[in-house]
Amino acid sequence: MKRSMDADLEVLLADGRVCVDSVVLRLASPVFKAMLSTDMTESREWKISLPDKTVEAFQLLYDLLLPATAKEITPKMAETIAPLAKEYCVDGLLTKCDSVLCDQISRFDASDALNVGEKFAFAKRYGLNRMIAAALDFVVLNRTPGTLFLHPEAFHAMEDCDLSYKVPSLKQCFTLSQVLHRMLTFSSHYIGGDSYMTYMTGYPEARGWFEAISDKKGQGGFYRHFLGRGPLRQKEFAQRALMCYLNFMASDGNEQARREKYVLCDLGEIFRDWQACTDSAYLRYKDLDDKIDLLEGFPDHRPNSFLST
Repeated sequence: MKRSMDADLEVLLADGRVCVDSVVLRLASPVFKAMLSTDMTESREWKISLPDKTVEAFQLLYDLLLPATAKEITPKMAETIAPLAKEYCVDGLLTKCDSVLCDQISRFDASDALNVGEKFAFAKRYGLNRMIAAALDFVVLNRTPGTLFLHPEAFHAMEDCDLSYKVPSLKQCFTLSQVLHRMLTFSSHYIGGDSYMTYMTGYPEARGWFEAISDKKGQGGFYRHFLGRGPLRQKEFAQRALMCYLNFMASDGNEQARREKYVLCDLGEIFRDWQACTDSAYLRYKDLDDKIDLLEGFPDHRPNSFLST
């Protein structure tokens, strides 16, 4: 048993017990304040039971709640403390954990992409908004959408709004959906394009082939510009599109045939499925899309329907 100098409360934990000052807990947490109210049996016995918490984690939480503490929070400590701070509504401590973990991600490089997916899922679970933003910044700046889409926990935690999060450190403030759009369409003027293809495959793709195929009449093609107007802003469709891209990159065979299949069949099917399942799709996205067009320099050249036939 560990005992604080002014301990008046015994806390029973999964692997032991500690004695602490109840005033510290009351002042720091509204949850503990309610737990220690005079009308509760546990408070009359000056004892509370937290059977799912360990002595190490609770003692660390308590030490950081002490008014005169000089203990610095490390990333490892923050990952231990954040769930407790969230559960017991210790907002100030949760904010400190968020800041520490955000700084950790900001120091990552592309080789840490696998870790970022796990960090993103953790941040979503405990509402660490700065950490979420840092993870999204990382994905956009390093052009690694697979970090989130191919990580089961990260993908489950992802929301559609995350695809529209703007990275403030870039001059044009790219979003994750825009990065996907540039990758999928091999645009040579934005993130991705020839330089990205050279990085991925060792050689650049010829410019313009995606646009030429997608704008063909009578083959069910859709305009390149419209892919990012809806499907890539919803995570299920965005994940499907990324998988089509990866399959295309890994496939062999006649170059023109596989290109046409990728544009007209694979991505076209995603677009049609999105259009079919979204009520009033055009009106739903129209105002937002017009604003994005102005920011990106795209003309509004939409036809009467999304899909050319």
